[in-house]
Amino acid sequence: MNTALIQFLYLLFLGVLYLPIIFFMLQRRDEVYTAATWLVVAYALLAMVFNIAEAVWHNGEDAALLREFQTYAAITLIAIFALALQNFQKRQMWWIWIGAWIFWSLGLALILTNALNLPEMVWTNGELALYRSRLGPAWSILGWLAFSIGVILMLARANRRTRQQHFRNRLNYWWFPTILMLINDSLLFAGIPINGQPFRLAVALTMSYVIGTHHVPDLKHIIRRALIYLVITGVIVGFYIAGFLFLQAVFGNSRNFNPLIAGAFVSLLLALVFAPLTGAIARAVNRWMKADQYDASLTIHRYSESISNILDIDRLSSISIGVILETMQIERGFLFIVDSERQADGRKVYKIRSAKTPEERRVVAAELDENGVLASYFTRELRPLLQYDLDLLPAYRNASPGE
Repeated sequence: MNTALIQFLYLLFLGVLYLPIIFFMLQRRDEVYTAATWLVVAYALLAMVFNIAEAVWHNGEDAALLREFQTYAAITLIAIFALALQNFQKRQMWWIWIGAWIFWSLGLALILTNALNLPEMVWTNGELALYRSRLGPAWSILGWLAFSIGVILMLARANRRTRQQHFRNRLNYWWFPTILMLINDSLLFAGIPINGQPFRLAVALTMSYVIGTHHVPDLKHIIRRALIYLVITGVIVGFYIAGFLFLQAVFGNSRNFNPLIAGAFVSLLLALVFAPLTGAIARAVNRWMKADQYDASLTIHRYSESISNILDIDRLSSISIGVILETMQIERGFLFIVDSERQADGRKVYKIRSAKTPEERRVVAAELDENGVLASYFTRELRPLLQYDLDLLPAYRNASPGE
């Protein structure tokens, strides 16, 4: 099998890998991120078309022309990426990105058709020269740079302004496709193109995951655990090397020195200090990253001790919420009491009232019908319902005013 056939199959395979991403987004589309979903589908389709076009590019002498074609494609893909991110945030400034893309596209069309009758050498200072044949790629790279700066600023601003912690965590995942896209296109512009542009596939994959997955893992927790693991690994390797070199420097000239015994001795020391060492590193990393640290078992124990002899519900609310606020370092909390009643028509109604604490005003009592959206969720899932879910999931848009 010759190299050309292998390269053709490789590029074709990369193009086919976009199809699962497209099908995934079509299955996960909802009323919340409809526009963002279709933009990811458009990104994947265009990237797939560019991969297939590269696969069927027959003439190897036109490698420079292929790279120029990929340069023009980069500004369109980053414009789609910016629009997807804008729609994901539910911002109404999408027309700015479309206007910028139209402006750069019209400029590129004028350059490629030479509608302005530009000379062959557009500019020179005696040492450097800009030829008309290179003006199109230069214009595209300039537009790509403007879009890249805009995307980074938009993502940083959104992360700073978002108060909802779960949505901020989801926004942080957008840094991965952003960085991958910057790496891919920077290599392309630097004349180091990678066949098939595989980073674009990773960009489409991460975009589809963030938009199509409502509850994503806590990114800060993942980074913290990975950092703890890397630091522990580095310290252990450094301790072993330093200990072995120390023993070799002190006892290396002795005829009885055995490297295996020295290594075993250092490993024994590592086993003795491993538990306290890892604990100290984990605490240091957690403090540095300002991680929430509380012992769930200790909280439950304190809670049980505090309420063991309390019969008054208001006092119970004050003490239990006080324990939770102090332990979890949150500002406000309510204790709700739920009573179920069967109505004359057979419907079950859940009556919710709050126990008053000295620090909080009493919340107005509410009633939830057993067939309502919220009551159905609680009885079916037996899990807490987050404000993040209420704000973003379309299932709760049909909730009654009372709910």
